[in-house]
Amino acid sequence: MSFESEPAPCRILDTRGSYCPQPVIDTDAAMRELAPGQVLEILADDVGVRYDLPAWCSANRQQFIGIIEQPGLLRVRIKKAAPPTGGQTLGEKKS
Repeated sequence: MSFESEPAPCRILDTRGSYCPQPVIDTDAAMRELAPGQVLEILADDVGVRYDLPAWCSANRQQFIGIIEQPGLLRVRIKKAAPPTGGQTLGEKKS
């Protein structure tokens, strides 16, 4: 896989040296600062991010772009999705 056809990240989050659950916690905080359509690249050496970050994207309705694995390094890209439509926020029930 290559990120060449994808938009460049607007921020790079270096989580190397951190292990579960810290890379997910840091990713969540960084994504909150981005505008919809912006891309975050996460640098990690915790192999658990292979599973944790795609699952986090699914649970939080964010676009998982992909992972590039290099020796001792995982590069993950996530695109911030637009907020849900219909005036409803995540976790809120319509009456």
